[in-house]
Amino acid sequence: MLIAGIDTTGVALSVALIENDVLLGETFLHGGKKHLATLMPALQGLYEMTGRSVQQTDVFGLSIGPGSFTGIRIGAAAVQALAQSTEKPVAQVDSLRALCENMPFEGVRCAVMDARRGEVYAAAYRGDYCILTAQAISLSDLLAALPKEPVLFFGDGVPAYGDQIRQEFSNAVFAPQELLYQRGASVCRVAAKMVRTGQLSRFDEITPRYLRLSQAERMKQERNHEK
Repeated sequence: MLIAGIDTTGVALSVALIENDVLLGETFLHGGKKHLATLMPALQGLYEMTGRSVQQTDVFGLSIGPGSFTGIRIGAAAVQALAQSTEKPVAQVDSLRALCENMPFEGVRCAVMDARRGEVYAAAYRGDYCILTAQAISLSDLLAALPKEPVLFFGDGVPAYGDQIRQEFSNAVFAPQELLYQRGASVCRVAAKMVRTGQLSRFDEITPRYLRLSQAERMKQERNHEK
């Protein structure tokens, strides 16, 4: 089975191909959210370098958020088109869940993405078991909710809030730089688990996971409340 993993939800873009649980290749670009221009060339180049084709793909693993609203939409639109044209299913992967797959850890793994406005997007797992569901939350509230034991942190929230995490959570451990951000291979691994449990969707069932309203939507609500 050939699975393509695509993540455009954060500052980094990554795509990967896994075939029968073997990683064939992965492209990682930390290029300042130029995802619209780089996604399709990166994916096409990966297919060419691995000797595979879009048509051979059995499942498209898509990181659906939370994260950058624009990035989420770019990935969703691309996978929707690919899945529709090839008539193949989509595994809708939570971006925080995928982050926690970046490396193994004998304990709690926590994904933290900078959500701005004094909040982070966060989720925590012990193995495959979710102990803190994906949510937008203040960092202090997140750290207070985590078990008082070593916790491995991933995500762009680490460079943004690393000092505060160290000060408020003495058991913090941080993923190395090369495993800190979104990885297409991790999306593939979660997608493979979803294949085994039958959690697949059609191209027209893709539902981005934003967790909160965009700035434009918030401004519209505020204008409506003022009327």
